[in-house]
Amino acid sequence: MMVARECATTGTDDVIMVVLRVQLSGSQTQRTQKRGVAVVVRAEGDAAAADEFSGLKPTSIKDFKALSNEALLEEVTKSKKMLFQLRMRQSTRKEFKPHHFGILKTKVAQLYTVKREREVAEGVGKRDSREIKFKERTASLYL
Repeated sequence: MMVARECATTGTDDVIMVVLRVQLSGSQTQRTQKRGVAVVVRAEGDAAAADEFSGLKPTSIKDFKALSNEALLEEVTKSKKMLFQLRMRQSTRKEFKPHHFGILKTKVAQLYTVKREREVAEGVGKRDSREIKFKERTASLYL
C-alpha cells in the first residue's frame, strides 16, 4: 500500500485542501476533502478492468458436454474457488456484483449434471455415484 499526501493552503487558515492518493492492487483512488466534504474519484482503464470476474457470463450445459471428466472436475474446482473469493469480497465489503453468485452456482450445477448424465450412461447407480462424489470431496478438501 502506497500513501502520498499533498497539502496546499489557499491563503486563509480555515480552508485547507488535502489530496490523498492510495494505491491498492493496481487501482488508484483519489480523495479530495474540503471542509469535511469528501469526493471520491476512481480510476478507469487498464487497472480497473483487470478483474477476474469481469468476463463472467451465464453458461449453458451445451458448453460443457465436450469436456472430459477431468476437465469437468477442474472447472468445478475453479468455479468453487471463484465463489469463495466472491464470498470473501462480500464479507470484507469490497466491490462485487451479486448476480455473479447465481452465475457461478448455476455453472457448478451444470457441471455436476453433465457428470451425472455420463455416469447414468455408463450404468453407475445413485449410491455408487454419491460414494465417488464423497471420495472426490475428501481428496480435494484442502486445494
